[in-house]
Amino acid sequence: MAANYREILKDLQNRLVSNNTRTNTFFSTKSSSIDFLDLFKYYLVEIRHNSINVEDIENLPMKCFESGGFIINFSKELIPARLRQSGWTDTMDKTRSTIFKRLKSIIKECLNDQQQFSIESLRVGFPFVKGAINLSNEATNFRAPLFFYDLKMTKVGHDRFEFQVSKDFVVNSSIISNAAVYNRINDFKLDFEQVEVSEEENSIISEGFEFNKNLDSEFIDNLIKTNKLFRNTGVGFSQKNELYNFFTNPIKLEPLVLKVKREFNEENKSEFAKNGDCIASISPNLSIGRYNMTSTGIFANYEELKELTDEELENFFGANSFSGLNSQEDDFNESEVKLISKLDYFQKLAIKKAKKGDLVIEGPPGTGKSQTISNIIANILSDAKTALFLTEKKVASEVVFERIGKLSNLALWIHNIEKDKLSIYNQIKVLTKDLDNFMNLDMKFANSEYGSEIDEIFENVAKFKELLNTEEGQEYLKYKKDLKSSLDTSPNNLKIYQENFDQLKKMSEALEKFSILKMKNTLTSKETINKAFESIREYEKFEKTCSKISRTPSLERILLENENISASSYSQYLFNYFHKSKIKFKIGFFSRKKFQIFLSSESCKQCLDELKFFQENLSHDLVYFFYSRQQNNQIIQIKEMYELGVDDFETIEIATKHNLIKMFENENREILKFGSFDWFEKIANTNSKQIKATTDKIYWNIIYQMHLLISNDDELNNKYIKLSSILSKEKGRHNIPRLFKVYESLLKVMFPIKISSPDTSSNRLIFPWKQNAYDFVIFDEASQIFTENALPSLFRAKKAIIAGDPKQLRPSNWFASKRLGSEIDDEDFDEIDDDNYEEIEEKLTTLQDESLLDFAISRFPKTMLKFHYRSNHKELISYSSAAFYENELFVSDKPSTVELPLEHVYIKDGLRFKKEKINPKEAEAVVYLVIKHVLNGQTSIGVITTNSTQMKYIEEMLEDQAREIPELSVALNENSIFVKNIENVQGDERDIIIFSVTFAPDLNGRFINNFGPIQQDGGPNRLNVAITRSKIKMYVVKSIHSSIINTQNPNTIIFKKYLEYVESIQENELDSPVIKSLLTSVNPLVRQSTDEEGWSDSEFELEVFDGVRNKLNHLSERFVIKRQIQQAGYRIDMTIYDKKENKHILAIEADGARYHTSTREQKMNDYYRQEYLENQGWKFMRILSTHWWDLDGVKKQEFLDNILKFVEDYKIAEKR
Repeated sequence: MAANYREILKDLQNRLVSNNTRTNTFFSTKSSSIDFLDLFKYYLVEIRHNSINVEDIENLPMKCFESGGFIINFSKELIPARLRQSGWTDTMDKTRSTIFKRLKSIIKECLNDQQQFSIESLRVGFPFVKGAINLSNEATNFRAPLFFYDLKMTKVGHDRFEFQVSKDFVVNSSIISNAAVYNRINDFKLDFEQVEVSEEENSIISEGFEFNKNLDSEFIDNLIKTNKLFRNTGVGFSQKNELYNFFTNPIKLEPLVLKVKREFNEENKSEFAKNGDCIASISPNLSIGRYNMTSTGIFANYEELKELTDEELENFFGANSFSGLNSQEDDFNESEVKLISKLDYFQKLAIKKAKKGDLVIEGPPGTGKSQTISNIIANILSDAKTALFLTEKKVASEVVFERIGKLSNLALWIHNIEKDKLSIYNQIKVLTKDLDNFMNLDMKFANSEYGSEIDEIFENVAKFKELLNTEEGQEYLKYKKDLKSSLDTSPNNLKIYQENFDQLKKMSEALEKFSILKMKNTLTSKETINKAFESIREYEKFEKTCSKISRTPSLERILLENENISASSYSQYLFNYFHKSKIKFKIGFFSRKKFQIFLSSESCKQCLDELKFFQENLSHDLVYFFYSRQQNNQIIQIKEMYELGVDDFETIEIATKHNLIKMFENENREILKFGSFDWFEKIANTNSKQIKATTDKIYWNIIYQMHLLISNDDELNNKYIKLSSILSKEKGRHNIPRLFKVYESLLKVMFPIKISSPDTSSNRLIFPWKQNAYDFVIFDEASQIFTENALPSLFRAKKAIIAGDPKQLRPSNWFASKRLGSEIDDEDFDEIDDDNYEEIEEKLTTLQDESLLDFAISRFPKTMLKFHYRSNHKELISYSSAAFYENELFVSDKPSTVELPLEHVYIKDGLRFKKEKINPKEAEAVVYLVIKHVLNGQTSIGVITTNSTQMKYIEEMLEDQAREIPELSVALNENSIFVKNIENVQGDERDIIIFSVTFAPDLNGRFINNFGPIQQDGGPNRLNVAITRSKIKMYVVKSIHSSIINTQNPNTIIFKKYLEYVESIQENELDSPVIKSLLTSVNPLVRQSTDEEGWSDSEFELEVFDGVRNKLNHLSERFVIKRQIQQAGYRIDMTIYDKKENKHILAIEADGARYHTSTREQKMNDYYRQEYLENQGWKFMRILSTHWWDLDGVKKQEFLDNILKFVEDYKIAEKR
């Protein structure tokens, strides 16, 4: 197994070298350089005298080069007057203009390299060397500069540039590394610093050759070193001592004859065939070019990797930290993440996962990847860990460096060892100042654990909603709602409602002692209670109309227990009761006479009359109901309440519900008390406090620990004293490699974070080669980094965090060549149809290599950032979300007015010139749009084209217009406007993007279904980058309709669907079913609901809707209430919509008791969704159902009043 890993190392190292064979440091091509002679021949160099003899031109460039400076000027005044008057032709004028434009193009690309990648690529190449590593393999034929000299440019006028040439030079390592790999030489050197020259060697060479007088000892040393470097890799010069002899004679430059590689290969075969392999010859050519030096350090790192044991290689390559799916991995505690800026749920989740181990962070366009990385670095520092942050793009490093704020003092920035010397010393100086002053500072930090506070809030929110979702909680809400409805006897009449509420409070106080009003089963005893009230009333009648019986218990009992007793039987009972005090119905024989007399008595008559009345007028059932239960506690309480004036179940029900509400609130006082707070505001405020405090807390804690460590270590303290002394001087400072060699241990303590590029970090003098030297290595834009460039850096760290987007640009050779100046354009595709993929890959050698992101995705767990922030309108990003991200992005409109966020500009007569590969009509439309927006004060504009020739054509048109339009000139000079090819626009964004599609019928009106880079492998990624750069508005300028595209190529189909989408946006209402249907055809997973807007999700929500609508009824001509508005994959319950301005001005959430068992969903619904939408500019008001149904109505009224005030304030602000 380990042997295979060694093969992988070898292959990666070979790939590292192979990539260099396709750059102009190995074979110089037409677009890579400007021949010095051309500049002089066409009078573009300022010299004292303009009268130049043609035969002297070859000597002048060398003099300028040796003097170390020259000025290039486009002014025609440089052309000798005699030539301008006669002999100067239009063709010469055109050639002169072409050369100058090419030079400006090189300068512009080099400035972009400097700004984007921190690469100094503007160089002079001199002399040139050509040769053949192996004549049987044409790929190894080369012609390139032998030495490179840095060139510094200063613009000193509109078309005037001053250049300073460095005296120092470096050898072209591409030639050496290619030869070494081909000849299988493992132990070889790549630069001057790795080669030793003895005094004896220098003396022999210096004395043996008559070098030019201006060549010093160091220069001669470097010539000797060059000879050794070439010889060690098997490259010999065609003549003995050719290198030394070249510099002994006066050098007369020759023009750099530009040849296609095919012709050059034939020439080499003839010239070097007799000498064998690895032969080179020197030619006196000198050029200005865009030359990016190959990293020698990365190559050397592979040599170190080869020294690893089989077991170490197995551990390095074989480790796989992906452990499958784990639902708990998608949740986190807020206390696990330290914040230095506001983050959404998915960004915090990424930080939590990153702290645990290896991780891939997939960051689609505009999802805050840099923000996430900045906070990851802060968390690494908080945990007292170290990290190496690497990215090839300087701008990506700058963004992170700026966003970590004061923590950047602990992050040493080293992107360019030579150019960053001053900034490195300044960084050290800033940090030493804080260390020196630390003991004098009174640093106090709050002990609050803000993350834990937020966890507690979320926990309480969950408890609150969980409580309301219990049976008791649901009953509680129902009781509140019912009581609220009972009190609202006259809708919208607050006075009556308040009177009813006051009565309820008085009644509650009066009935406080009755226990049955605190029992839930009372509410289900309506029939019994109502009957009790009826029986009480009937019994009262009984007592009044049957007073004698009712006051005589025995008579009452006999009457009520014998429902149908007759008058005869009852009279016999009366006789026995009154005369014999017996309870019996029969009359004895001897008592009959007395009984007859008794029947005539007043007492008997009264009782019998009462009996008759009772049986004829009263309900035995009701009277007996009360009589039989008068000792029952419930009846006793009902009787007492009756006596207090309560005589119906409705009152009992209201009182009982009111009591149950109070009892529930008393039992759950703490949880419900929490519900009375605005927890969203509380979380937001706590987050703000954390963000404000965290940076300083982390920084000064580290300074404290650093101070302790240095002051208690004699070696570190001595180094610190010496370094401080050096910092106090402006001169005599070490170069950066020397600085690190002497102070490496101290700088390691002082800077736990280092920010660099894969190339620069391979320098072992600054970044010692040691396994697990850092706790973390973090890569940004990893989809654009070759695996072979990054692998050694992975070895240096215990854990890797790889950030990038697999759906954006990959590190193809196409891209690499573009960076290095050698154009590979859609000219290579002109005769390739949809099915010839293999042919095109052969033609270009390779279109893409495996990226670091590809390498990591199969090995590490991954997480995805999902909230999109860049685009103000979902139309700008919805297609990308559907076509490339399985519709997982949360996308929202900003609630602002826009004419049409995505607009296509159709060029009816647009034609594509096949030879020039331009579409002039489209270019004119693009320039018109740019100027229109610039004159309107909108200068944040980006122009994207599908090929570089259209890009350059538009650039030239804009520059021409800038001479007449000052505003445009300013915008171009300030770089607020860019014009870029689809290949190099990743990472850029502008308010307004103009996309020139370029594809069109040819001059004969024939349209060929050929879409260049878009139809090839990686084409969808290129399209995705192009269409996701806009923040506010995007124009798609095109000369074809989507229907003309006829292809089975899946990549082209994605492009066709996009054009259909753009056309549909313009032809249909936004959010129309047509657009949704089209997105669904791209991806069936598009988030959409079958329900239309205008419905309510619950009865509570409907009540709120009615309440808000009634409150704003007097403003209904302008403001309407819309329901269930879809945003970012969710529905906003309702919004206030301004019909005049066509925008939502306020979002309203009726926050019911919905509870999610998923912590993630609960947090998303309770906080993160609203936070995201607020970040996008939405304004929110929300009310809980518990507050809406509060009996006093205070919070409900405050809520409605606040809404009215918001709308009125909005109208006032509008007038301002």
